[in-house]
Amino acid sequence: MHTQFLVNLKILVVENDILQQDILFDFCESHGAKCYTSKNVTKSVELVEVNQFDVALCDIFLNGDGTGFDLFDQIQILDPDLTTIFVTGQLQDEVTQEIIKKDAYALLRKPFDMTSLGLLLLQAARNTRNNRRNKYIANNLKSKIETIQKDKNRIFINTLLSLSAALEQKDEYTKNHSEKVGDLAGKICWEYTYNKTFIDDVITAGKLHDIGKIGIRDDILLKKGPLTEGEFGVIKTHPENSYRIVKPVDAVGKISEYVLHHHERWDGNGGYPHNLKEKGIPVGARILAVADTFDALTSSRPYRAAKDRDFALQMILDGSGKQFDPEIVEILYKMVRTGKIDSTDWNPIQPLQK
Repeated sequence: MHTQFLVNLKILVVENDILQQDILFDFCESHGAKCYTSKNVTKSVELVEVNQFDVALCDIFLNGDGTGFDLFDQIQILDPDLTTIFVTGQLQDEVTQEIIKKDAYALLRKPFDMTSLGLLLLQAARNTRNNRRNKYIANNLKSKIETIQKDKNRIFINTLLSLSAALEQKDEYTKNHSEKVGDLAGKICWEYTYNKTFIDDVITAGKLHDIGKIGIRDDILLKKGPLTEGEFGVIKTHPENSYRIVKPVDAVGKISEYVLHHHERWDGNGGYPHNLKEKGIPVGARILAVADTFDALTSSRPYRAAKDRDFALQMILDGSGKQFDPEIVEILYKMVRTGKIDSTDWNPIQPLQK
């Protein structure tokens, strides 16, 4: 009657010597372990893919499709927490160097003492389980930290949204502009994709796209006449200012990217701040560019009255392939024409050139 000191352990024995394999199998099973055997790398990999082993006992010199070192590399990919014990009867210098290089857990020389083998199997199994427990704890802690950080970031994002709305209230001409851009961009997004995370990010970016204007002097921001070249240069800093404000609380980075690039041009001619072009511009920013321009055109400004919907849509169409992504322009056009985008402030649609 053997002592069941290996009970509940699942052990993989990789040994091409059938007699040695049988000895190891009988030892493991007789002491309470569940043992699986293999003679080569391919079958061993298949076993590791469908089983969670506590220990792999692996001969270094195998026949056929690779060595024990090759199998070790595969195990590190499939189950990096699994502890491998190498077994060999041929301890050469290059073998020793490779074992050191692999940072192997242990090496057993053939023939070996079975009592020592049993103790080493227990230690290796304990090492595997510690690895898995520590990884679980680390992942669980990471998940909790990420949840806390997301909640914290959302609080800050909401604060920024309130700040952006408050900023626009001091100018009757831009009042609620960012809110409307976010809503319009969201409507376009729903025609473009059903990816809710993307849509939510674009809506948030739309509502924050001008928050960087908080750092621009009122005498420029609220100027009723045309801007000088220097003043316009100051205005052009607002996407980067907005990016710097949003980025610290934008965990993934997409909202801040859309904010940063909403004034790029499809043709790359004069867009800012990085002069990107075509699909080098994040799609969320391309959507914002269309929504921002459409709302700006249909809203009054100190230097002009609001344009009607016909005019605004025609301007967007004229900019297709130049300032704007043609695909996004097409979506806006169809939505306006079918009444999916409407406003009592806009005049009825008349036939447009397209």
